[in-house]
Amino acid sequence: MKSDWKLKIFPVAGDLTLRGLGLSPESRQTLIEEVQIMINCAASVNFDDPLLEALSINYFGTLRMLDLAHSAKNIEVFTHVSTAYVNSNRVGSIEERVYDLEGGKDSEELVAEILKLNPQQVSEKEKEIIGKYPNTYTFSKSLAERTLRKRIGNIKVAIVRPSIVISAY
Repeated sequence: MKSDWKLKIFPVAGDLTLRGLGLSPESRQTLIEEVQIMINCAASVNFDDPLLEALSINYFGTLRMLDLAHSAKNIEVFTHVSTAYVNSNRVGSIEERVYDLEGGKDSEELVAEILKLNPQQVSEKEKEIIGKYPNTYTFSKSLAERTLRKRIGNIKVAIVRPSIVISAY
C-alpha cells in the first residue's frame, strides 16, 4: 500500500524573525485550519551569532511558532527541535529535562533585561550574559525551552535534542 505522506506533509516558506512568521495570508489560514502536527526545526546554528541575532531566531522564532500552534484549530502536538547541548552549562549527571535557570531566574524576565540594553552593551556584556554556556546558540536554545515550558498551555509539546542536524537525501 502506497503511503500518502506526500499529501500530508508540506513545507511552508516563512521567516522566524518577522511578525506573523512572514507567512502569506493563505498559508497562515491553511496552517490554522489543517495542521495537526507542527515541527519547528528552523534555527540559526551558528555558534557565534551575536546574542541579539541568536535570540531573534532561536528564541523569538520559537515563540512565534508556538503562537501559531496555539491558533491552529486541530493541533495535536508541537515539536521543537532543540540541541543536545542545551544543558551544556551544567556539570555532572544531566537528566533529560528542562532545568530552571541558575539562581531561579525567569527566562522571559532575563530576555527582557537583555532587550533593555542597547546593542553595543549586549555585545560588550555577551560573555557575562551567557555565563557558563559555551556560545549564544546553546544559550538561546536553552531560553527557548524554558519559555516553551511556561507557555505550552493545553498543547502537547515534544522537545527533541539531537546532537547534530545535517541534511540528507
